[in-house]
Formats: sequence, C-alpha cells, structure tokens
Amino acid sequence: MQSAEVRRFEAAGRGAGGSPGNQDLDIVTARSQIGNIPGGRESCDMHIITRTRLTEFGRKHEDAAQPLRDWARMVRRKAYAEHLSVRTDFPTADFIGPRKVVFNICGNRYRLVVDMRYDLGRVYIRHVVTHQEYDRLIARRLL
Repeated sequence: MQSAEVRRFEAAGRGAGGSPGNQDLDIVTARSQIGNIPGGRESCDMHIITRTRLTEFGRKHEDAAQPLRDWARMVRRKAYAEHLSVRTDFPTADFIGPRKVVFNICGNRYRLVVDMRYDLGRVYIRHVVTHQEYDRLIARRLL
C-alpha cells in the first residue's frame, strides 16, 4: 500500500530522463521516517521498538494480550509530540521525567513502562510487568 506522498511523487511529471524534479524529491524527503531529516517528524506515526516484549508478555498473561495489542495499535497510528497529547488518549498514564511513561493495562493489573522519544517518533518498550513486579522495580529504584 502506497502513501499519498509516494503516489503523488510517482504521478508527478518526471524529467526527460525519467527522473523526478527537485520539488518532488523535497516532498518525499520531508515525509521521511528516518528521523534525522528536519521537518520529517510532523507526519510520521510512532514506531514501537521491541514489540516482541508485548507479545511475549501476552503469551504468559492471556488476559493482557488484547489490551496490549489495542495499546500498540493506538500508539502506532499517532504522532505524539508531548505528554499532553499522550494524556488525551491515555488519561491514567503516569509520567516519570521527560521521557518515561507508565501505562496501566487491564485495569491496573499490569504496567507497561516505555521511553517515548517524541522528537524521533519512537516508543521504546522497557518493561511489561505485573503491578507487584512494578512495585519491586520502584522499591529497587530501577525506574
């Protein structure tokens, strides 16, 4: 499935040698998901890193599998820029410092701890734990 920018790029007039004009290249690079191109962050969705931790936890705790999939689906489709925008979608989320966010899963039975890099459009899964394990992490000051 092609994005609108790619279709617009391919449909745009190509030069004599079949190469796109500079304006068309600017459209494509401005929408880059690499994260190091200025202006590319505004239109990209969030990229979840180490999603396998979610699926592994879902296998161990079957009641958490669907809520974790729902969380991942919602986060992937958004382009969060700050804590406030996360708070609108997840009102029970707790924020620890400038990057760390703790989400309640299954009515606070489980905790999902992530590092959100708003500037890069990335979400790093750090911990998916039960509430008791989360309390132990806090007591040991590992969060």
